[in-house]
Amino acid sequence: MVERLMPPERMTHSVLFTTGQIHALLMFAQSVVRSHPELLAEAEVAWQFGLAGLEQLPDAADVTIEGYQFVVGAIREAAASGQKK
Repeated sequence: MVERLMPPERMTHSVLFTTGQIHALLMFAQSVVRSHPELLAEAEVAWQFGLAGLEQLPDAADVTIEGYQFVVGAIREAAASGQKK
């Protein structure tokens, strides 16, 4: 069986596109919790389920979990800044 690899230019485009999508979702989540910090408790439960699901994946790389925790941390910071207002 011959594997067809994605050309490097296409792979770079896909990674950059996905990065843009993730950034947009992060900004949206931050604006939501900044405006509605009362949603943070519900989000915490969802994040714990999400992290548990990631940790159970046999091929989950440490960097994947670190990235997840980074995004959750950024959203928590946004919520904290919203609560200070």
